[in-house]
Amino acid sequence: MLSIQQGIEEGDETDWRAEARANARRSLKAENIPMPPKGSKTRDDLELAFYTHLLKLSNLAKKRADGDWLAKVEVLRHEPLAAQQNATHETPTLLKAFEAYAKSKILDDGDTRSTKKTIEEFRSTIKRFIELFGDLPTPAISRGKVQEYRAKLALLPVKTKGAGDMTAPELIAKAEAENLQRLAPATIRNRLRALSAVLGYAVRLGWITENPVEASGIAKAASKSAGSKGSRRRKDYTQAELKTIFHSTAFTQEGWNPPRRNFGKAWYWAPLLMYYTGARREEIAQLAAKDVLRSEEGIPYLSILAEPESGDAGRTVKSESSRRLVPIHDHLIKLGLLDYVETLPLDGQLFPLLKANPAGFYGANWGKAWAEYLRNIVGLQSPASPSHGFRHTFKTLSRQVGIPEEVHDALTGHSNGSVGRDYGNMPLIRMAEELKKFPLAPLS
Repeated sequence: MLSIQQGIEEGDETDWRAEARANARRSLKAENIPMPPKGSKTRDDLELAFYTHLLKLSNLAKKRADGDWLAKVEVLRHEPLAAQQNATHETPTLLKAFEAYAKSKILDDGDTRSTKKTIEEFRSTIKRFIELFGDLPTPAISRGKVQEYRAKLALLPVKTKGAGDMTAPELIAKAEAENLQRLAPATIRNRLRALSAVLGYAVRLGWITENPVEASGIAKAASKSAGSKGSRRRKDYTQAELKTIFHSTAFTQEGWNPPRRNFGKAWYWAPLLMYYTGARREEIAQLAAKDVLRSEEGIPYLSILAEPESGDAGRTVKSESSRRLVPIHDHLIKLGLLDYVETLPLDGQLFPLLKANPAGFYGANWGKAWAEYLRNIVGLQSPASPSHGFRHTFKTLSRQVGIPEEVHDALTGHSNGSVGRDYGNMPLIRMAEELKKFPLAPLS
């Protein structure tokens, strides 16, 4: 009997390095750890260590076969892998961590549409990670793996037709073959934040000792990239774009509705309300006729779920600061908004033809149609979001005409960081006076 070393010296052509490599691969697979990239120093060192130990074990076996039982076994010191730290019999996987996070999110923030939307966005992020790397045990998600994920995200395309059921690897291949536009830095940043939130919750549960997204510093790097001058895009509408929008068919032909997209008066009033209030699309879309009111001083205003009511179970706001009163601009009154409201039953919606989608959002279907309208009928080319662009525009124009920050924050439902401003409310009469400064929509 020869040892492996003796056999090699005698001309044995068996590829023992390949055997050592296979042993290394099997050992890593048992711990759910991928093999290092071919040609990397880590892989070379790993294969050499397994090959060297294989030779030592073979020499030991030869001595035992020759009757030398005094030869000592070299026992490798056991140093737990990162994937073994805090491991239980069944180490929780990333999907388990997400499911636990989702349950906690609902308990903490309530089972609202906003919470459900966040959970679904996070689910998409976790799904892509699993498609790329498998449902790894949480301890196996290292800083290096997070770096790999960021690199893969940069290869994914933006939403494209016919890609609904495609996996992340398939999408990357499609983007490469068709030279599709890739995810923006801001989107990559948000995906990493979602992964960080889930892994951060795994830390809280004691499943892992560190959050690899935070520990790697990759989230900060992604935020810096997303906010860099080269990647920053304009979010508000220009005056020229506003003129193009408000001179288009929906505002010049009374009662206009595109085929198969009959959303009634929402086509006309919803964009104008977003322009003059800075409200979110869903805040406008879910308004009821009863939400259009008049104060004791005679000021017409919108109540954006200012007072939670039992009948508002199907309507929500993004945060508590979003509950507010918003005065109605004089131009909207002149255009006939209050006259339109008078034609509606008080127990109905402000826009009766806006129906909630399966997720409960009243503005979702109209929002898609509005985006298509701007793109295909108006021919507008703007980096601003079709609906949310009005919210950014409201903030820009408010600053431009000198509306104080605390006033336009109150109008838009933005929470101000000042502790003192948590006391009391912004008077409606003050907001109405300041809103008079706001520029008129450039209707034809």
